[in-house]
Amino acid sequence: MDYQRIYNQIIERAKSRINKGYVEKHHIIPKSMGGDNSSKNIVELTSREHFIVHWLLYRIYPNESSMIYSFWMMSNRFKNFSSIAYEEARINFSKAISEHMLSNKHPFRGKTHSDKTKELISMKRKLQGNKWNGRLHTKESKKKMSESAKNRDMSEDDLIKRNKKVSESTLGVKKSDEHKKNIAIAKIGNKNPMYGKKAKRLTCQHCNREIAVNMYSRYHGDKCKYYPNSLDV
Repeated sequence: MDYQRIYNQIIERAKSRINKGYVEKHHIIPKSMGGDNSSKNIVELTSREHFIVHWLLYRIYPNESSMIYSFWMMSNRFKNFSSIAYEEARINFSKAISEHMLSNKHPFRGKTHSDKTKELISMKRKLQGNKWNGRLHTKESKKKMSESAKNRDMSEDDLIKRNKKVSESTLGVKKSDEHKKNIAIAKIGNKNPMYGKKAKRLTCQHCNREIAVNMYSRYHGDKCKYYPNSLDV
């Protein structure tokens, strides 16, 4: 399908008519792609047309992050529109965010807050107050969360991929000694979600050992010392 041709048709049609109802201004050439605020680059569209042209722009430039973000933002403005469009916007927005967080383009990649900044953040949070301070979930709320967690049936491959993704997202991020201590205190005894439970285990295909799933991706699988291409061999 020629998305550019459809996009041009909508724009040309909007230029040659007089709108008497509700309209929204749209940059014909997006500002992120060199467009400006001149009258020649602005066209008035109905809200439905505005959504469609942003969908078309994403289809025309599927690898342009600004088009992905714009399409996602437009999708959240409408309650009654194609579920296919929403799914496409949601999946590609999540993918773009994930790639950005893992790339060197992330502004905080490899950096840490200074002690002064940490103190300011702490003071601000104390002044704002924690809405959950002193509050507990109701039994009904806990039951719903428990049922929701039990229904999340992940395959072994998905668990490995998730753990690997979490591991990669924290590379270069250093925790202070105080932060580490607070994490440890928060998970002592029955506060630990795995208290009284056994972690799911996987069998490494290279050394045949049964390993807790949270440690599998770190020392086994392709990283197993018995793996033919392992650096440890």
